Amino acid sequence: MTQIRFDRIDSGEPLDVAVNRVLIAGFTGRDAASVQEHIDELRALGVPVPDTVPTVVEVAREMLTTAETIEVDGTFTSGEVEPVLVLFSGRRWLTVGSDHTDRDVERESIARSKQVCPKVVARTLLPLGDDNLDAVQLESWVDGEGRPYQQGGMEAILPLGRIEEALQAAGVTLMDGDVVFLGTLPVTGGSMRPSRSFRATLREPRAGHRIDLAYHVNVRPTSGAAYAQA
Repeated sequence: MTQIRFDRIDSGEPLDVAVNRVLIAGFTGRDAASVQEHIDELRALGVPVPDTVPTVVEVAREMLTTAETIEVDGTFTSGEVEPVLVLFSGRRWLTVGSDHTDRDVERESIARSKQVCPKVVARTLLPLGDDNLDAVQLESWVDGEGRPYQQGGMEAILPLGRIEEALQAAGVTLMDGDVVFLGTLPVTGGSMRPSRSFRATLREPRAGHRIDLAYHVNVRPTSGAAYAQA
């Protein structure tokens, strides 16, 4: 069994979550036209695209980690900031995570690309009082750059209720221990790129809460990659 220790943001109380499932929701943008444009771009590149959206992929729960360094096999992998829903002790919690993905594998199969890299989450949980999360802001940075790699709010992502409907349509009923990556934001400048480090922040401005995530990426030597050790 995979167990992750989180800390509650408002009290520091430790929360030991026995992870049941790790679910990756995809194509969850609220602007349907932009989502379709992205699908068309992928199709033009020869990437197999889903028939319906949003999508959901379950990955091995052992892939969920709070580690500060992860190891990957491919030379073209990258992180992407996501709000992450955690169900624990009969209630909902929010944190920030990175759906780290192998982009070379993604060209062959989006679902398989989600299975080959760790999914990183912060160690802090924010209790949710309601499902209106549009005020929540997300940012990410790569390789220590000052300019955000991604930047925007959860108003760009489908409401939580809509994502849950998509999960139910896929035969998934959420329960305690489930961890759901809710979707990501476009890359600034539109070009994904690999990096040796990834940093992300989730801010909830109404209560003034902020959750930070940071990790380094090492490529296993057997892959012949050239990333430096962090």
